[in-house]
Amino acid sequence: MTLQGLLAIGQLEEHEATAAEIFRMLAASERSITDARNRSISLETRLDSA
Repeated sequence: MTLQGLLAIGQLEEHEATAAEIFRMLAASERSITDARNRSISLETRLDSA
């Protein structure tokens, strides 16, 4: 199913992201990458974090 199809059946809603939302998502991504580089946690957890 395409994104347009999901929009048409109400499974998705269009959303205009704010600068603050984008900043929070980028910050969360940076934390996940940092966690993925942590060699003291299991490889599985590192993969999940990546």
